[in-house]
Amino acid sequence: MHNSGLTAVIFASLFLTACQKKEATPEIDIPDAFPRKVFVPTADSTVSLDQLKTWIKCNAPLDSLFKAYADSFKTNDATHRIQLQKGFVSKQDSICKKQGLPGGYKEYTWILNHMGNPRNKQRLDSVGLFASH
Repeated sequence: MHNSGLTAVIFASLFLTACQKKEATPEIDIPDAFPRKVFVPTADSTVSLDQLKTWIKCNAPLDSLFKAYADSFKTNDATHRIQLQKGFVSKQDSICKKQGLPGGYKEYTWILNHMGNPRNKQRLDSVGLFASH
């Protein structure tokens, strides 16, 4: 499993790093029109088993999206970079919704940030995430 936190750090650093190369917008076939649903996190930070399984399914397509966009962000044209960023963020959200997280990328990051809650240990172990040996 890829470290999504590291992916986020790498993604952020790409925005701050400028190169001379200007790339076209990557083409990723992901529909952007999904029903909008408000994600309401649980009060006790409990992540459901279905959420964890769906979160896992999101990782590979999100990594592919990042790889498709990585070189494109290396542009000195700030306007173009902002357009790319908007497209990237929209596609992240669409990927998560398409995989089954109705709250989109917001729900994905919430799950990532709350996996460490001790209440989630049994569920994490059941899907093989961070299983203790």
